[in-house]
Amino acid sequence: MKEILFYFYRTKLIGINMETNNLLAPLFFVLIGLMGGAILKFGLKKMPLPYTVGLFAFGLLIGTFDRIGWLESIPILKSSIDFAGNANPDMILYIFLPILIFDAAYELDVHIFRKTLTNATILSVPGVIIAMLLTAALMIGIGTFAPSYEGWNWTFALMFGALISATDPVAVVALLKELGTSKRFSTLVDAESMLNDGTGIVLFMLFFGAYTATGVSDSPVADFIIVSIVHYSYKNQ
Repeated sequence: MKEILFYFYRTKLIGINMETNNLLAPLFFVLIGLMGGAILKFGLKKMPLPYTVGLFAFGLLIGTFDRIGWLESIPILKSSIDFAGNANPDMILYIFLPILIFDAAYELDVHIFRKTLTNATILSVPGVIIAMLLTAALMIGIGTFAPSYEGWNWTFALMFGALISATDPVAVVALLKELGTSKRFSTLVDAESMLNDGTGIVLFMLFFGAYTATGVSDSPVADFIIVSIVHYSYKNQ
């Protein structure tokens, strides 16, 4: 375990300076998370509050205490919280996100997924596009009233809309399972969350290439879309 953490430090994947932090910080953070989760799981058995909401409130409370300086007297606790807060986003993208996606895909019921594939596709492709357009229009509308958003153009607003339109309802699916909803509905939500990632990536790369003025021809995603459209048009002539 220490060798793995040391490798992450050396490659700057975690983004923490070894001169000011030691290997106890991430280990203590994991320990706090496990103990806090276990206590919440036991304490919320007789309460109507969902477990995922309790975890969110627990993390928000610890983060608030760290922000206002109440953890200064406990250096190891503050160091562990700072470790999580200053973590490199690449660690989340390359370590935690694949685990979450694999877990969701592994637990997916294939038979129910086939029955809900049409609805999931409608939600993950046209649904994401509609959400992107509405988000972009909202940001442009906010720009007419808020001076800090006046510099937003439609390209940047669409890029932002594509970025946040792809949802990842891990907590929602866990909550649905706790509430005892139908397997078909939870599978639909889970399948849509996996399919909309691809739509969000394509749309984001498309508008990101347009916003950075790299040109449509320089974007591999845009090239793929153009070639697909041309091939489809030629095939149906």
